[in-house]
Amino acid sequence: ISVFYSYLSCFAQQTLKVEYNQIFNTDFPLMRTALLQVNPTSSVYVDIIATRRDLINEENAKTSYLDKLKVPEEVKSSNHFVINIGGNFDNYFFYDSKLDKLSYTDELGKKQFYISDDYKLNWQITTETKTIANYKTYKAITKFRGRTWEAWFAPDLAYQYGPWKLHGLPGLILEAYD
Repeated sequence: ISVFYSYLSCFAQQTLKVEYNQIFNTDFPLMRTALLQVNPTSSVYVDIIATRRDLINEENAKTSYLDKLKVPEEVKSSNHFVINIGGNFDNYFFYDSKLDKLSYTDELGKKQFYISDDYKLNWQITTETKTIANYKTYKAITKFRGRTWEAWFAPDLAYQYGPWKLHGLPGLILEAYD
Protein backbone atom coordinates (compact mmCIF):
# COMPACT_ATOMS: atom_id res chain seq x y z
CA ILE A 1 0.00 0.00 0.00
CA SER A 2 1.35 3.39 -0.91
CA VAL A 3 -0.12 6.71 0.07
CA PHE A 4 0.74 9.85 -1.83
CA TYR A 5 -0.01 13.48 -1.03
CA SER A 6 -2.05 15.10 -3.74
CA TYR A 7 -3.81 18.20 -2.37
CA LEU A 8 -3.17 20.51 0.55
CA SER A 9 -5.49 23.24 1.78
CA CYS A 10 -5.50 25.46 4.86
CA PHE A 11 -8.65 27.03 6.22
CA ALA A 12 -10.03 28.49 9.44
CA GLN A 13 -7.60 28.71 12.31
CA GLN A 14 -4.95 26.00 12.41
CA THR A 15 -7.02 23.47 10.45
CA LEU A 16 -5.62 21.69 7.44
CA LYS A 17 -7.04 19.29 4.83
CA VAL A 18 -4.93 16.95 2.75
CA GLU A 19 -6.13 14.78 -0.11
CA TYR A 20 -4.15 11.56 -0.67
CA ASN A 21 -4.13 9.07 -3.52
CA GLN A 22 -3.78 5.56 -2.14
CA ILE A 23 -2.18 3.11 -4.53
CA PHE A 24 -2.63 -0.57 -3.78
CA ASN A 25 0.08 -2.50 -5.63
CA THR A 26 -1.58 -5.93 -5.60
CA ASP A 27 -2.44 -8.49 -8.30
CA PHE A 28 -5.10 -6.00 -9.44
CA PRO A 29 -3.53 -2.56 -8.79
CA LEU A 30 -6.01 0.16 -7.92
CA MET A 31 -6.15 3.69 -6.59
CA ARG A 32 -8.53 5.29 -4.07
CA THR A 33 -8.84 8.80 -2.74
CA ALA A 34 -8.52 9.58 0.96
CA LEU A 35 -8.85 12.79 2.95
CA LEU A 36 -7.14 13.89 6.14
CA GLN A 37 -8.36 16.84 8.18
CA VAL A 38 -6.26 17.93 11.14
CA ASN A 39 -6.31 20.51 13.88
CA PRO A 40 -3.81 20.93 16.73
CA THR A 41 -5.35 18.17 18.91
CA SER A 42 -6.98 15.64 16.60
CA SER A 43 -7.39 14.29 13.09
CA VAL A 44 -9.84 12.37 10.96
CA TYR A 45 -8.76 10.34 7.94
CA VAL A 46 -11.39 9.08 5.52
CA ASP A 47 -10.64 6.23 3.13
CA ILE A 48 -13.21 6.87 0.41
CA ILE A 49 -14.20 3.38 -0.69
CA ALA A 50 -16.43 4.74 -3.49
CA THR A 51 -13.38 6.06 -5.36
CA ARG A 52 -11.95 2.60 -6.01
CA ARG A 53 -10.77 2.39 -9.60
CA ASP A 54 -8.25 0.46 -11.66
CA LEU A 55 -4.92 2.22 -12.17
CA ILE A 56 -5.27 1.63 -15.89
CA ASN A 57 -7.91 4.39 -15.88
CA GLU A 58 -5.84 7.18 -14.30
CA GLU A 59 -7.88 9.97 -15.95
CA ASN A 60 -10.25 9.94 -12.96
CA ALA A 61 -7.45 9.99 -10.38
CA LYS A 62 -7.76 13.72 -9.61
CA THR A 63 -11.44 13.54 -8.60
CA SER A 64 -11.95 15.61 -5.45
CA TYR A 65 -14.62 14.77 -2.88
CA LEU A 66 -14.12 17.80 -0.65
CA ASP A 67 -17.60 19.12 -1.43
CA LYS A 68 -19.44 15.94 -0.36
CA LEU A 69 -18.51 16.00 3.33
CA LYS A 70 -20.41 13.93 6.04
CA VAL A 71 -19.25 12.19 9.33
CA PRO A 72 -20.47 9.56 11.85
CA GLU A 73 -22.48 10.88 14.82
CA GLU A 74 -19.53 10.37 17.25
CA VAL A 75 -17.55 12.99 15.38
CA LYS A 76 -20.44 15.36 14.64
CA SER A 77 -21.16 15.70 18.35
CA SER A 78 -17.50 16.49 19.13
CA ASN A 79 -17.49 19.63 16.92
CA HIS A 80 -13.88 18.85 15.96
CA PHE A 81 -14.34 18.29 12.24
CA VAL A 82 -16.31 19.26 9.20
CA ILE A 83 -15.20 16.31 7.06
CA ASN A 84 -17.75 13.92 5.63
CA ILE A 85 -17.80 11.96 2.43
CA GLY A 86 -21.11 10.19 2.08
CA GLY A 87 -20.48 6.52 1.42
CA ASN A 88 -22.05 4.21 4.00
CA PHE A 89 -18.92 2.10 4.17
CA ASP A 90 -16.16 4.67 3.84
CA ASN A 91 -13.54 3.94 6.50
CA TYR A 92 -12.97 6.72 9.08
CA PHE A 93 -9.88 6.89 11.32
CA PHE A 94 -10.04 9.33 14.28
CA TYR A 95 -6.94 10.18 16.29
CA ASP A 96 -7.06 12.26 19.49
CA SER A 97 -3.54 13.36 20.46
CA LYS A 98 -4.58 14.46 23.97
CA LEU A 99 -5.87 10.97 24.76
CA ASP A 100 -3.34 9.26 22.45
CA LYS A 101 -6.28 7.22 21.15
CA LEU A 102 -7.13 5.96 17.67
CA SER A 103 -10.66 4.87 16.80
CA TYR A 104 -11.90 3.81 13.42
CA THR A 105 -14.80 2.34 11.51
CA ASP A 106 -14.59 -0.92 9.62
CA GLU A 107 -17.04 -3.30 8.07
CA LEU A 108 -17.65 -6.99 8.47
CA GLY A 109 -20.20 -8.36 6.06
CA LYS A 110 -22.83 -5.66 5.68
CA LYS A 111 -22.34 -4.15 9.14
CA GLN A 112 -20.06 -1.30 10.09
CA PHE A 113 -18.30 -1.23 13.46
CA TYR A 114 -16.59 1.49 15.54
CA ILE A 115 -13.27 0.16 16.93
CA SER A 116 -10.66 1.57 19.34
CA ASP A 117 -7.03 0.63 18.82
CA ASP A 118 -4.19 1.07 21.30
CA TYR A 119 -0.64 0.92 19.93
CA LYS A 120 2.58 2.91 19.78
CA LEU A 121 4.62 3.54 16.67
CA ASN A 122 8.37 3.65 17.29
CA TRP A 123 9.70 5.80 14.48
CA GLN A 124 13.37 6.00 13.46
CA ILE A 125 13.94 9.43 11.91
CA THR A 126 16.72 9.53 9.33
CA THR A 127 18.69 12.46 7.90
CA GLU A 128 17.44 11.70 4.37
CA THR A 129 15.34 14.54 2.90
CA LYS A 130 13.31 15.32 -0.20
CA THR A 131 10.91 18.05 -1.30
CA ILE A 132 7.18 17.28 -1.57
CA ALA A 133 4.79 20.09 -2.55
CA ASN A 134 7.48 22.71 -1.79
CA TYR A 135 7.98 21.34 1.76
CA LYS A 136 11.25 19.88 2.96
CA THR A 137 10.41 16.41 4.28
CA TYR A 138 12.38 13.89 6.31
CA LYS A 139 12.27 10.12 6.04
CA ALA A 140 11.15 8.05 9.03
CA ILE A 141 10.78 4.28 9.32
CA THR A 142 8.70 2.10 11.64
CA LYS A 143 7.50 -1.49 11.87
CA PHE A 144 3.78 -1.88 12.36
CA ARG A 145 1.90 -5.18 12.46
CA GLY A 146 4.33 -7.13 10.32
CA ARG A 147 5.10 -4.40 7.78
CA THR A 148 7.89 -1.86 7.50
CA TRP A 149 6.57 1.64 6.82
CA GLU A 150 8.56 4.49 5.27
CA ALA A 151 7.03 7.92 5.81
CA TRP A 152 8.03 11.38 4.64
CA PHE A 153 6.99 14.14 7.05
CA ALA A 154 7.20 17.94 6.91
CA PRO A 155 8.27 19.62 10.17
CA ASP A 156 7.05 22.98 8.76
CA LEU A 157 3.52 21.54 9.00
CA ALA A 158 3.59 21.04 12.77
CA TYR A 159 0.91 18.35 13.02
CA GLN A 160 1.79 14.87 14.26
CA TYR A 161 -0.70 13.15 11.94
CA GLY A 162 -0.73 11.27 8.69
CA PRO A 163 -2.72 8.89 6.57
CA TRP A 164 -4.45 5.76 7.86
CA LYS A 165 -3.13 4.75 11.32
CA LEU A 166 0.21 6.53 10.93
CA HIS A 167 0.96 9.34 13.38
CA GLY A 168 3.46 10.50 15.98
CA LEU A 169 6.10 12.27 13.91
CA PRO A 170 7.12 15.92 14.47
CA GLY A 171 5.38 17.03 11.28
CA LEU A 172 2.56 16.09 8.93
CA ILE A 173 3.15 12.90 6.91
CA LEU A 174 2.83 13.79 3.22
CA GLU A 175 3.85 10.42 1.76
CA ALA A 176 4.02 6.86 3.12
CA TYR A 177 4.82 3.37 1.79
CA ASP A 178 4.82 -0.16 3.14
